[in-house]
Amino acid sequence: MPVYSLYEDSTVYRVHEGRLQALHFERVGDHLDTDGNFLALVRIDGIAPGDSLLGSQLARAITGLLVSPIPAKHAQL
Repeated sequence: MPVYSLYEDSTVYRVHEGRLQALHFERVGDHLDTDGNFLALVRIDGIAPGDSLLGSQLARAITGLLVSPIPAKHAQL
């Protein structure tokens, strides 16, 4: 995960039916990809292949917030 998509209290957000849903994560390491991006390796219980996670920082992200995702080239898990 991009480090800027990790929130306080070990929270990340899944986009489910157009709304954010808070999930708890455990940080297990770090990774520098081939493009020089620093990423966090995380373990998240309750996600499945194909789930969409919020990959950016929203100032007031909360569970239930209505969002309109923009597809990214690396959007799938």
